[in-house]
Amino acid sequence: MRAGDPGHQLGDLLGLHEALDGGLGQHHLLDDVGLRDAVHLRLVGDLLLHQRGAHVAGVDAVAGHAVLAALESHHLRQPLERVPPACQARIWQYRRSLVHVTGREKTSDHARTGTAAVSDDNAETLRTYERAAALYRERTVRGDAEPDDLVALVAEHAEPGASVLEVGSGPGVDADRLEALGYAVHRTDATRAFVDLQRAEGHRIDVLDVRTDDLGGPYDVVFAHAVLLHIDRDELPAVLARLRTAVRPGGLLAMTLKEGDGDEWSSHKVELPRHFTYWRLEPLRDALVGAGWAPVVLERTSASYGPWLRSVSRNPG
Repeated sequence: MRAGDPGHQLGDLLGLHEALDGGLGQHHLLDDVGLRDAVHLRLVGDLLLHQRGAHVAGVDAVAGHAVLAALESHHLRQPLERVPPACQARIWQYRRSLVHVTGREKTSDHARTGTAAVSDDNAETLRTYERAAALYRERTVRGDAEPDDLVALVAEHAEPGASVLEVGSGPGVDADRLEALGYAVHRTDATRAFVDLQRAEGHRIDVLDVRTDDLGGPYDVVFAHAVLLHIDRDELPAVLARLRTAVRPGGLLAMTLKEGDGDEWSSHKVELPRHFTYWRLEPLRDALVGAGWAPVVLERTSASYGPWLRSVSRNPG
């Protein structure tokens, strides 16, 4: 996309104008935040939305930096959380496009404080899970009838009684089934709210961020169902390599990802924005092999909630 191309303005393409008018405006943004940030966001947004010609080519990058600064403002986060869910997802998708236009690096609080660089997309998704863990648990119903069942695939390839590191345990549905089959599961999740929910039910579970924390091990299996789809595409190879360090030679990585192209923000299921990265078979195979894994099963599958990819890969040692 070239800055200034008629009909290709970022705001028009992604519907920011509707989000601002239908969401922020309805929630009295000016009453909730500092006047400077509110006006900054709205006026610069209007600048991007204005149908303009080639004589203002290049303004996207300039205005984009300003909008990013407003979107990342601490003062704007609370009122943005009260915007209707569909508008929230659109605003965060818009923010992501501005990162590409401006070339600004995405850094989270970890990176700004000198620890590990992780994406703002993932950090925002974790914030959603912190707020909506109970709702996610209520709306998560799984069983062995789903054709993308990862627990059944693990049972086909792992030794009885194997030790399993589950990353992204969430409400613990898969961990319950793995334990019922005799596996020794170390439950973990990067979301404190999920950890608190499971501990309240009597489970042992630890807070663990697969991108930055010590993974421990070695385990016989790492299990990651519907988890790594929240990792940005350019971050996944490093995460896959980190996971291999936690698995003994000959051990397994079992994982699922959504099938598709590109990435998007969605408010589906939890009514708050979550970021998803979609994958195709061959790029995923390349990422696994590049991280040192040997794919054993890598296949397309489906479920009641859409097309997926599932895989079991072995650590050759």
